[in-house]
Formats: sequence, structure tokens, C-alpha cells
Amino acid sequence: MPKELKEIQYYQSDFEAFSSNGASSAPAWMKDVRAAGMSNFSALGFPTLRHEDWRFTNIVPLLKVPFRYASEHYRVSVTREKLSPYVYSESAKSYVAVVNGRFSSSLSNLSALPPAVEIESLEKAAAKFPEMLKQFLNKHVPSDRSVFAALNTAYLRDGVLLRIPKDIHVEVPIQILMYSSQADDGTPLVSYPRNLILLEEGAHATVVETYASAQESVSLSDAVTEIFVGQNAALDFVKEQREGVNAFHVGTMQVMQEKESRFTGFSLALGSRIARNDLNIEIAGEHCESMLDGLYITAGEQLIDHHTIIDHTQPECSSREVVKGIVTGNSRAVFNGKIFVRQIAQKTDSKQTNKNLLLSDRATVDTKPQLEIFADDVKCTHGATVGGMDPMSLFYVKSRGIGEEAARGILTTGFAAEVTKYINNAELRHYVDTLIIAKLADNVVMSELPEIVHSAAADFSQRDFQQDESHS
Repeated sequence: MPKELKEIQYYQSDFEAFSSNGASSAPAWMKDVRAAGMSNFSALGFPTLRHEDWRFTNIVPLLKVPFRYASEHYRVSVTREKLSPYVYSESAKSYVAVVNGRFSSSLSNLSALPPAVEIESLEKAAAKFPEMLKQFLNKHVPSDRSVFAALNTAYLRDGVLLRIPKDIHVEVPIQILMYSSQADDGTPLVSYPRNLILLEEGAHATVVETYASAQESVSLSDAVTEIFVGQNAALDFVKEQREGVNAFHVGTMQVMQEKESRFTGFSLALGSRIARNDLNIEIAGEHCESMLDGLYITAGEQLIDHHTIIDHTQPECSSREVVKGIVTGNSRAVFNGKIFVRQIAQKTDSKQTNKNLLLSDRATVDTKPQLEIFADDVKCTHGATVGGMDPMSLFYVKSRGIGEEAARGILTTGFAAEVTKYINNAELRHYVDTLIIAKLADNVVMSELPEIVHSAAADFSQRDFQQDESHS
């Protein structure tokens, strides 16, 4: 039997056990959704390097691990103390914990949220709000094209439903903390969390979606987040992915924007042995603003892959995408960004940029920005750069009496600050900057971080690196 078929049958047999046990009480329509997901998974199969969208991302190390579905059969000990390092301080009373794909009321604290905001287990919401879930859930997820989105759909059970009602402005950031872990007996576990975020007309909110795990835990998080931004609504969304060195992460974010809405998204990818982030936005209404920015930092043997799509389907909308990478050690980073401008989407204004800073001769970056334009009255640009630290910039900083190590620290953090500046919330931006500096320090990009780095980095963040530029 071919190896690929054995791997598919392994997950199929796990799915049969899932369907007949913990998930058997689901409503009929959800069972139909799951069956369609498993059918798509079986038809697609796991990707290899021969697949265009995966030709730089080898998932063989993931497939070699005998992951088991994180059912109630496996004991997992998770406490508030284990979660506390990952709780964003501004969300200390507005966060929900999801452990191995299951909503945990006992580990959550939602006391600061307005009563009008609905946030609860997706599993319970299926019984409480069946018509709402049938209307929004799984309507735009590409499970017919993405094998991991299909697998998540097959195991659709729990996660978070977050609904911000009409004209409600939530001042406190809401954090969805997704924690994955192996079982207490060492069994490697896979979880399939599904989050559904709904902003009704005129609603405003800030959401932080955090993926974390114990540093040595062997786990796989196959997550899908669906976001609907209603007319004249605004969502600031930050995804931070910092799972441990033995974890694997595959995430799909699917955003749907209605007329005159604004979505500002930021992806911070720091963790996991292999991480794949599919970030997709469909602009389905006129006069929308879409921002999709991010930063990835790779070290050691890590591989972090970003695939993004911004699809302009309506006229007079704007989008901006700035994604940067700091690549060190023997690691690899992949960026593939696509912007579609449909024929109806006249007067589109779209910009896409990917910049990568290589801090090791052994590190590798594969970047491919793409534009597909079918309209004739548009302003669209795209480009990518890959290169090392500019000697002239380094000389300029050192000429101010700053040592070599501090100078490199200033330029590296300044390079990151050029993209984190797009996070609207000042406290959240500072939190993300702190995580970045900690990642750089932990991986010996800088052996020490003098105080001058913090104060001077912003001054140099506007200076571009003179890197080799390649346009797709």
C-alpha cells in the first residue's frame, strides 16, 4: 500500500472513532458538514513537494508522528498557572481558554466583557443558536482545496463563538487562548479548534488569538477561524503563534467583509517546528479597508510558511499587505501572497510588500508575491526583498558610538518595528514588540539587549535596508 494512502487511512480510522463517540450527539446538519469535510480530505490527500502551494514546505516530519485525536480518553493536566504566561495583561479579565480544541469555562475569565457580548463554546452554541451557526459556519472555508481545512471540518466540534452585536464597541481587547498539549502519558495529540467571530453592523472590537503549548510538548493544532465583519464594523485582529519547539501548527483564517467595513489583521509567527498560516480575506462590499500585516521569526530548524489571499470582489476598496521576516540559524521561511482584483472591482487601491532579513548563511527564504488583475482602473503594486544586514546601515549606527552587538540589535528590532507600527492599539503593539525582542534574545540573534535597543530602535525603524529586490 502506498505510504500516502496509509497516512490517509490512519486519520480516517481516527475519524470513525470520533464520529461514533464524543461527536455522536451533534445535530444532523453538523454531521453532514463533517462528512463533507472527511470526503474532501480523502479526495485531496496530504500535500507533497510536488504540489505548487506546498513545494517549499515539507510536512513529512508531521506525518511521521502518530497523532491521536485529543478526546476525553486522554488525560491532559492544564492549570491557570500553565496558561498565565500566555495571557495578555490587558485581557486578564476578557480571555477565553481553549485546551486541545475544547472550550474551558473554568480556565477562562470574561468578567470585564459587556453583557451584550456573546462568547461561549461552539459546541453549546450549536444547540443554543442552531440557525445562526447554520447561516455562518463553514460557508467560506476552502475545505474543498485545503486538506487541513477539510480535516478540521471533519472534526468540527468545539472552539469559540464570539458575537459582537450591532453598534457595540468593546473597549477591552478580547483574547482567545488556544493551548495545545500532549497527553499526560506522552501520547502526541492533535486538536481541531474552530472559532467563529461575528461583528454585526457598526460593531467595533479588538481580538487577540493566541496559540501556545508547553515548550517540549509534541502536539498538532489544526485550527480554522472564520471572521465576518458586518457593514460599517471594524475589527483589529492579532494572531500570535508561539507554540513549542516540538509542536506543529496549521492554521486557516477566513475573513469576509461587508460594505464600508474595516479589518486590520496582524500575524506574529514565532513558534512550532513547522507552522503553516493560510490567511485569506474576501472583500465582499464596496468602500472597504483591509490591512493584513505580519512578522515571522525563524530559528534553529524551524519552518514557517505564510500563504495569503486578498480577494477584491467589489469596487472602490483598498488593501495593504506588509509581511516581514527575520530568518536565522538553519531555518526556512516561505511567503506566498496573492491579490486578486476581479473585473467588477474598479478603482481598487492595493499594495503588497514582503521583506526578509537573513541573519545566517544557512537560512533560506522563498518568496512569491502575486497580482492577478482583471480590472483596468486600479492602482496595485507588489514586491519582495531578501538580504542580509546592510553594512552601511551598521556602520552608520556604530559611528554614533554604539557597539557592534547593540547596533545589530537596534537595526534588527527597527526592521521589525517597521511592520508592528501598523498595530493600532498602543498597548497591544508594545506587547507584540516585547515578544519579538524575547524571541530574538532567546535564539542568540543578539546575545544581550542593552536598554539602548529599546530607545533607539524606533529612531532607525524608518531606515530601509538596501537589499536585493526581486519582483514576481
